[in-house]
Amino acid sequence: MTLALALAVTESLRVPVEVRRLVGILATGFTLFTLLVHGTTLRAVIGWLGLDRLSPVDEAMSRQGSRCCTPNRAGRCSAHD
Repeated sequence: MTLALALAVTESLRVPVEVRRLVGILATGFTLFTLLVHGTTLRAVIGWLGLDRLSPVDEAMSRQGSRCCTPNRAGRCSAHD
């Protein structure tokens, strides 16, 4: 929403040139700052929240699925009893 408003201001002929330029610079700086902060901290936040680990149920299902289907010599899955 902020970026859309900034683009509208920079395209408006009713807004003085100095203000349009300032709004364009501020919107660009805000966007780059946001990308930099999110890009450098996202992995740490995901780990801190525990979103990089499976729940116990999902982990059990994953283990069960890998036991039921193992690749044979041809690279196809063969079921085990």
